[in-house]
Amino acid sequence: MENRELVLNRIFAAVVAEAERAAAEGVASPQEIDDAMRMGALFKKPPFAYTAEVGAEAMRARLDDFAAKYGDRFKA
Repeated sequence: MENRELVLNRIFAAVVAEAERAAAEGVASPQEIDDAMRMGALFKKPPFAYTAEVGAEAMRARLDDFAAKYGDRFKA
């Protein structure tokens, strides 16, 4: 697949945005969300751990870029 990286980044960015919304709404803490994604979805790097690794500014730029291209589902 030529667009493998785009597909992975786009889908994971949507997961990160939803994780941020869930935390902001008080559904669960960032740690609880990461734990749930590790145990329930078998993510090796769950959303908040990944964001910490790549940097919050870099992740925000990626989310803003995807939001501009693909819509509000990438806004957190």
